Amino acid sequence: MGTPLIQVPMIESAFDLLRWLEQRIDIQDIGRVLRSPWFNGHDEERGNRALLEKCLRENYPRQLKLNEVRYRAGEVRKYDSEQRELPPEQQQPQPWNSPVMVSLVSQLDRFRRKHTSRLQPSAWAEAIDGLLAATGWHASAESAGDEGWQIIQAWKDALRGLASLNATSRQLGRNAAIAKLQQICREQVFQARTPPAHIQVLGLYEVNGLRFDHLWVMGLHNDNWPPAAKPNPFIPGQLQIKALLPQSSPQRELNVARAITGRLLQTSPDCVFSYPGQIDGEQVLPSPLLSGESVKPSRQLPGWAGDDWQARIHSAGPPGQDPLLMPGPPAVGTARGGSSILKHQALCPFRAFAVNRLGAKGLETPVDGISPALHGSLVHRVLENFWRQTRTQQALISLDREELQRRIRSHVTRVVEDERSLMDRPEFREVESNRLQRLVGVQLELEKERQPYEVIGFERELLQEIEGQQIRLIIDRIDQLSSGEEVIIDYKTGKVQPGKWFGDRPDDPQLPLYAIASDREPAAVVFSVIRDDECVYKGVTAAAGILPGLPPRQGSNASLLRAAGENMPETIGHWREVLHRLMADFLQGDARIDPKDGSRTCASSYCDLQAFCRIHELESSL
Repeated sequence: MGTPLIQVPMIESAFDLLRWLEQRIDIQDIGRVLRSPWFNGHDEERGNRALLEKCLRENYPRQLKLNEVRYRAGEVRKYDSEQRELPPEQQQPQPWNSPVMVSLVSQLDRFRRKHTSRLQPSAWAEAIDGLLAATGWHASAESAGDEGWQIIQAWKDALRGLASLNATSRQLGRNAAIAKLQQICREQVFQARTPPAHIQVLGLYEVNGLRFDHLWVMGLHNDNWPPAAKPNPFIPGQLQIKALLPQSSPQRELNVARAITGRLLQTSPDCVFSYPGQIDGEQVLPSPLLSGESVKPSRQLPGWAGDDWQARIHSAGPPGQDPLLMPGPPAVGTARGGSSILKHQALCPFRAFAVNRLGAKGLETPVDGISPALHGSLVHRVLENFWRQTRTQQALISLDREELQRRIRSHVTRVVEDERSLMDRPEFREVESNRLQRLVGVQLELEKERQPYEVIGFERELLQEIEGQQIRLIIDRIDQLSSGEEVIIDYKTGKVQPGKWFGDRPDDPQLPLYAIASDREPAAVVFSVIRDDECVYKGVTAAAGILPGLPPRQGSNASLLRAAGENMPETIGHWREVLHRLMADFLQGDARIDPKDGSRTCASSYCDLQAFCRIHELESSL
């Protein structure tokens, strides 16, 4: 009985840390170490390390290098939102800054650089133990009390097992030595010594030498006691019988069973032997060893004299039912997010409450390649830099094909090289650079087909107050037409459906919110969709010809979008009414579990709160 040593949490955390010595570290191993209580700085940096894991999951692929963990753990904010360097006195550590973790990572890096050659197993045992001691693992384990001390002793036994391989193994590399140690811990069973318990569950052969006030022995039926003989097929039968080897013959097993049965009767003054009445639907008989004079058969055994659980439930009163009250208005400053408040309130009021008031959010699951979020961010930055330099459609048209491609390539190169998550992945960097070059080139060809315009706004920040709640908005781009009218553009690399901007619960009210926040009534509110399968404009325009392909002439929502553009003031007024109502519901504490289209809304909007709201249980009970 017991647990393999490698499954003990303290030992698991030690091997999680040792995996940080590899060239690339999986984000799961990183997260377990950052959450582990067994290393230096956990108590004082617990919150920072949680934010550090969140930062790594959101900005890096599934595997990353040790130096990236160290950089992020010691990161200081040096630039403002416009990428201008801040004065030294205004530079502050990022929320995930963890200086003790930086020191721990530096120790790992020095260990990895120092131990690159092959060593004897005993040398590896000493080096690994020294590394863990330097990270505070020993001290944390020993401070865990008696069980922690026992785990340390078991760990030392495993290290001695690794050192004993000197006699049979050649020198080992670092990864091979750690693998050997893992195998030893996997085969070594650990069971912590605990104080005596009033009730113990033991194997039949563990009772030897013990005494009890009461003893109950189970499973003594005729097919099980005495046990059947199982002679070793690789040793001659006569030799096994002569040497009385275990399980060598039925007679030997019968004699052992008789001796144990007699010993059990002497172990306790109150001893009960029992057997099952049926096994797999077939009747079974008691063991023949229970038929002696010292064993008295009985079918009436003392049991619980009180009410059973069914009677207790029947005699209990009806369950109390209190009305489920909504949480009420939020305190000052408790709402989080900008347009996401209205988006979540429209999709599901509980989601807005959980995310924008409680701050509940699932951890990102990184991917091996380029994530959709990272790809979208790179497209945004390339286009922003391009238009900051180019400014007008006339300047774009004046560029010949070669000059245009060179300008795009320069911005792509700059953006990709500045992206830290791609620095150590040259193959991915090259593939993404070529993809950005192609997509941006196609999008700019579409820009040439528009009416003359000038780009006057880049990542413009607006503060809009709705029902007393201030919302911070970032508009990707604002163009000014030759007529003086403005066009609001939001870049999208995913799929969008402007037809869902309407109704009492619009799916994605981001652009309608931009429209009502604008100082002037826009001539168009559109997505610039930039995808491998299409580069188009989608949205609402006040007149034909402002943007190619708009207003749409076909499609399921074409008539709705045309009508909305033709009556732009009325459309914006409708959006204002709907968004103010959604904000009022949010501020009043409406937190109903009410997805717009049931659990399908959860899946289509990538909601990760189902375990929190238990929508599936709610739907199954209806």
